[in-house]
Amino acid sequence: SGDEKLKSFYNATGGAKNYGIEIETRKNLGFITKHLKSFSFLANVTFVNSEVNLEGINATATDKTRRMQGQSPFMLNLGLFFDNYATGTGVNLLFNKIGSRISEVGLQGTQSVYEDGRDILDLTVSQKLFKYLELKLAAKDILNQDVTYSQEVNGIEQVIRRYKSGSNYSLTLSVKF
Repeated sequence: SGDEKLKSFYNATGGAKNYGIEIETRKNLGFITKHLKSFSFLANVTFVNSEVNLEGINATATDKTRRMQGQSPFMLNLGLFFDNYATGTGVNLLFNKIGSRISEVGLQGTQSVYEDGRDILDLTVSQKLFKYLELKLAAKDILNQDVTYSQEVNGIEQVIRRYKSGSNYSLTLSVKF
């Protein structure tokens, strides 16, 4: 029938680039002193440069070149781990930070909406009980920083949406065979 609508998708005919570097290190801290042999450290950092060129297509995007939607320019992960195999005790402290990224692409004269970067801190403590039981306490997003979205309106950066996603705590008793 003639009432069907044609849907199409256009790739960026001008192309897209996405390149970066990731550096990671893991190290047991026992080299400092034997008292730290149960501790280890992780650091991971990523830098990414991305660009989409929308010139030459019939697009409604405001910017003809922009960063890829959802792509942060950097990511940082840090971890401190404690594992005592003799007692069955484990503690993981993890920190994550990402740079601001496009959440919604600006269309027809409006600017793109950016999700601002924030810090996330997680903690997990586990304890083996007897031969087959493990008790685990997990705390996710302990800092509970605002999730913030901003947009340039009339040349001024404005917060257009803000909320707290909330921290999450759980206590689990597992049976492992």
